Amino acid sequence: MSAIRSIQSKTHTSLASSLRALSSTAKKPSDPSPKPSFQKKSLKQKNLNKLESSKVLNPNKPLPGKESNPAVQALLRLEGASGKSAYQASSPRFEENDLYGPSGKPTKEDIDQDRIGDCYYVATLAAIADEQPEKIEDAIQYNPNSETFTVTLHERYDSNGWWPGGGKTREVTIEVTQAEIEDNLQRRGGSTVDNNNLNNNTIDAPIWPAVMETAYAKLNDKDATDGLDEGYKEIVGGWAKDAMLAVLGDKGEVFRVNSSEDKDLEKAYDHLSQAIKNDQPITLSTDPESVFWNFLGAQDGLVDDHVYSLEGIDHDSNGEVVLQLRNPWGDNNNKDEGVSHPDPVIEVKLKDLVLAGGLDYFNIGPEPK
Repeated sequence: MSAIRSIQSKTHTSLASSLRALSSTAKKPSDPSPKPSFQKKSLKQKNLNKLESSKVLNPNKPLPGKESNPAVQALLRLEGASGKSAYQASSPRFEENDLYGPSGKPTKEDIDQDRIGDCYYVATLAAIADEQPEKIEDAIQYNPNSETFTVTLHERYDSNGWWPGGGKTREVTIEVTQAEIEDNLQRRGGSTVDNNNLNNNTIDAPIWPAVMETAYAKLNDKDATDGLDEGYKEIVGGWAKDAMLAVLGDKGEVFRVNSSEDKDLEKAYDHLSQAIKNDQPITLSTDPESVFWNFLGAQDGLVDDHVYSLEGIDHDSNGEVVLQLRNPWGDNNNKDEGVSHPDPVIEVKLKDLVLAGGLDYFNIGPEPK
């Protein structure tokens, strides 16, 4: 979601929501679609300490990765007569055995969003890795001859060709090169490998999140031959339903909770818990809290305009519906929301989210096929 852009309007019946609507300074279109999510994680101080104290950090410039030597970076951009980079011609850094961690499968713990504002995409990857890891394994193939990865994603199109609002979906195969994966690490994307580099850890696995994120940026770049700046710019801010479609070929179901009344909360509990039993990946997208809720000085504990993956749903000792949500940042260091702890999973009451106006929608992916 984007704090600047909003493409939906909602009908609210509570006092909190009415005050929120009156506080709006711009008229919103009536499109009921969810709005885009964009939040990215601030740089951690412990990582900044790794930089030389004499250097000035430019927030618009990617931090150095493992191969930070200028000479090595020049080689990565050097194209040989065969079309492969000089880095590839010597030895590939990333191979098939670098895709996954010790389990040999993609896991939700492999996601660590840093400087790219595509929470809607990497949170969706975490949800799919948790419920349907085989889908990610099927989507990525390593090519030993070319030392590249082929990723299968999906896009919408109409009868005249590709179009974002088209009604049909088709598979798209995308080749991801060694240099493009290095570029993703330089940009501090959604994998844990770029953080390994900052912490002087030379482990290059699991690299699958960087491969998938690079492929998504490339899918959204009109001309990838001149680099992926455009593609990465295009994927900042988006919708979880579009990310689900890109990976699984099915956008899933946009599910909203109608009110904070017990009957609606229990209806949501039944629907979401059944989806979890069906191994359906689920994300939760947030809104900023209402004006009235902020006036009371309360926060709901979740980052505004952000996307989380749903790990579980239960009832607490008082019978209230509680959600277990995973932050793609890999932590919940968010003091502005009254929460600051290193654990990536946070528990929140569904009723509190609805009352605060901080819940936008759940996106429930398809069942395994």
